[in-house]
Amino acid sequence: MNWPTSCRTRRDAAQLLALSALALPAALRSGTARASIRWCRADPGLRVGDQEFHVNLASDQAMLDDATGKVALVVHVPPTYAAETELLDLDDGFGFSYDLKVQESDHLDDQNGIDIVVEVYAPATDDTLPVKVEVDPIDRQGGTKQRKGNANEWIVVDNIKI
Repeated sequence: MNWPTSCRTRRDAAQLLALSALALPAALRSGTARASIRWCRADPGLRVGDQEFHVNLASDQAMLDDATGKVALVVHVPPTYAAETELLDLDDGFGFSYDLKVQESDHLDDQNGIDIVVEVYAPATDDTLPVKVEVDPIDRQGGTKQRKGNANEWIVVDNIKI
């Protein structure tokens, strides 16, 4: 039996309308998401002994305007490596560079690699700006470790083996 063409057309139009109604909110959200996900990065390189690693920092693009000072970077190392810790590659650290401090920690191990802990504080006028910190050993012995937090709070990345 042949169905009348007008029935198929009305049914197709109804399905198209229903699918459009479902797709519209997702389409509107994707435009908003694309506009709000804009990141800026900063990544100084460091060396402890003969082991190198990067501290990758990421935040919203607004951090470039809202940053208020140097990014504080505290690297905890075993006592035998305190004098052998240095900042190698330097970028502008969200516009203000970095303030590196090295702290000796007796509880960190230097057997089969070097255990370190990295603390980061990114000052800004907006406390809600997200900050992501990744510590990435060059030789990947311990793998990349990351933590997330916000501006104006200390973000601690521990259990790092370089």
